[in-house]
Amino acid sequence: MLGQDPDVEGLVAGSPDIEPATREKLRKIAASFGPVRLEAALPFQELGPYKLLAPMGEGGMGMVYLAEHRFLERRVALKVIRPELALSSVARQRFQREAMRVASLRHDNIVSVYDAGEHEGVAFLAMEVVEGPGLDQVLQAAHSAGERMDPTAVVRHVRDIARALECAHGAGIIHRDIKPSNVRIAPDGRALLLDFGLSLGEEATSLSSPGHFRGTPQYASPEQVESGSAEIDARTDVYSLGITLYECLTGRLPFASASMIQLFHQILAQDPPEPRTLNERVDPALNAIVLRAIAKRRELRFDSAAEMARALEEWLETAAQSAPAARGSRGLLIGAALVCAGIAGWFAVHQAGAGAIAAVPRAPARRSTALFGDPGRAFDQRLNQWAPLIGQGTFGADEDSPGVIGVCVEGISAEPYVLPGGNGGITGRIEPIAPAPGARTRGAGAGIEFSDGRIVALLFVPSADGCDVRVCELVREGTSVLARGPELESRKSAVRDGQPVRFRLAWNETDTQVDWGDVGSFSIPRRWRGSAKPSRFLLIVDGGSARFEELLLEES
Repeated sequence: MLGQDPDVEGLVAGSPDIEPATREKLRKIAASFGPVRLEAALPFQELGPYKLLAPMGEGGMGMVYLAEHRFLERRVALKVIRPELALSSVARQRFQREAMRVASLRHDNIVSVYDAGEHEGVAFLAMEVVEGPGLDQVLQAAHSAGERMDPTAVVRHVRDIARALECAHGAGIIHRDIKPSNVRIAPDGRALLLDFGLSLGEEATSLSSPGHFRGTPQYASPEQVESGSAEIDARTDVYSLGITLYECLTGRLPFASASMIQLFHQILAQDPPEPRTLNERVDPALNAIVLRAIAKRRELRFDSAAEMARALEEWLETAAQSAPAARGSRGLLIGAALVCAGIAGWFAVHQAGAGAIAAVPRAPARRSTALFGDPGRAFDQRLNQWAPLIGQGTFGADEDSPGVIGVCVEGISAEPYVLPGGNGGITGRIEPIAPAPGARTRGAGAGIEFSDGRIVALLFVPSADGCDVRVCELVREGTSVLARGPELESRKSAVRDGQPVRFRLAWNETDTQVDWGDVGSFSIPRRWRGSAKPSRFLLIVDGGSARFEELLLEES
């Protein structure tokens, strides 16, 4: 197995046609495997045109040596195929494929390949020598010092690797083994992606067997664990990069077990602690990026490494702008979370608003699902259909009811729920609540995100003489910020600020309808929706706080 000392004699016993010189080279390579020591003896002095100088490390496909080209006098990182793989034609194809693929990539965050070949039966790959530590070494140094890595530096490194993956994925290459030890930090601060030995491409079905696990278990995606290469796409690299981001921010892996079976069970079925609960320097926006990247369902992750890179870049820009006031902002968000946790004790339960829900034409419900659990059940553990929030808000379980309280200090925040396919509707009750004495919530409501990314929101907006009910579009500013867009309709309601109001959102193949308290029904114009299907339901808070209760999903 990979990672174990290879038994060369056992490997070649059934292959008497192997040349003695090749047998001896394999024996020497095998003897060099194990912990890397700079003073360790080299398996041989030369390989083809390269003179070996010192061992550098060990990868999934082979041993890496510092070497120098005899004629060009250029130093390279020379990867030599592992001896237990040298006799496998499939492994040699994969090794050659790595050379061809990486050589075809030109990117500032991907290590360059200079040469590849085979000498006396030993395949090799000559790559750029990158000075500087591995990301795993940086992480270990921080751990040894009892510290955590700086979040800004971590995000820069992970953004660089996301850009490298964007390039690789554009060339049809899936890395499949993203982890800190495959990232090198250059002296100029760039992070470079190494080791494409497990990469997967269009012809992978002829070289990899479905159901055969490849990769590093702690960083493997659920689909790697469950399905093998047949179901893997670029989002598996997004997941593994998210695990790397999680580890660098928190100093620990999200899933760890001495048993492979238990580890795979955690990856498939358990949610890890949120990064912000393990490191107070992780803000809600960065926390949301991590959780989206490591979502168990691929459709909930970033659609691409490019999208993840943009989200990280936007976080860096925001962090740079708010750096002088970071301490105050962090205190404000912590205060908002405290408001969320204790708000039920500050305000009395208000009288329910008047008005019945108008009937929405649709087929009879074949199944109903309560979206909130019993009182005291943790919101984040309630249902796995809840996706990471959008915006810098906090949503958590109401201590006094089965509902949820959402708090957003600045801007608009939304908590999405992934909808099943087909026709259906959601009913519930929303109560805007003052975030502090004398303050007023700007708006609260619910919405639907369609398959084309557009969002329509039904907002309850307090005013001096009651409240306005507004149906509007929410537009994304970047990947994680929402703002009010074009208004589709607005009506005045008799419900007063602080009173709960009932609503219903319903949809079928062509129509979408909204019902709200005493103001009646709204129909979303068909020309606005087009052929897009409802994909996610959202709880929405705009500059304040609100309580959401009695949410019921009806599937028709």
